[in-house]
Amino acid sequence: MTHLEIEAKFKVEDIDRLKSRLLELGLKSSGEELQHSIVFDYPDGRFRKDWTVFRLRKNGDKGRITFKEPDEGKLASVRKEIEIKVSDFENTKHIIRKLGFVESFVYERFRENFFGEGFVISVDRNPFIGNYFEIEAGSEDRFMEVMKILGLNKEDVIKDNYRQVFEEYCRQKNINVNNMTFEEEKALKSK
Repeated sequence: MTHLEIEAKFKVEDIDRLKSRLLELGLKSSGEELQHSIVFDYPDGRFRKDWTVFRLRKNGDKGRITFKEPDEGKLASVRKEIEIKVSDFENTKHIIRKLGFVESFVYERFRENFFGEGFVISVDRNPFIGNYFEIEAGSEDRFMEVMKILGLNKEDVIKDNYRQVFEEYCRQKNINVNNMTFEEEKALKSK
């Protein structure tokens, strides 16, 4: 499936309060599930250099390959996204590697999606960086409407992707960790 993705993320301290608010607004929850994502690139890093994303994701027993073209947005991330379902995560990962791609970043999160008319709000519990939520809408106008409903300002928008947020976190904390996984977070805390 190909569509135009318009999204941005926001930091949230009280995740339970946010979830309650979204339910009060009449949004429908998907329930929370663990997502495991692998970002692939060419060995020379050309996707990262031009802001392209090639990702394999596993949610429970479901898998997806996603290709996101370079970001063209000003306030929110605006990019064409192509996504297909895969039934065999491990063999898909093997094929991608055999095609010459390398794993450039691995990240995990617990995600709960809340569905509204023409938008989705994804609430994420992430290792290392804490809690965030994303608004993804079908149009920039709808994106701005949802921001207004939630009482958000343009200054609240974080356009960076999770890799960029994680790398900045690591710089600020002066830690050397390659991937944003719960296992790596646990290993670092046990040192």
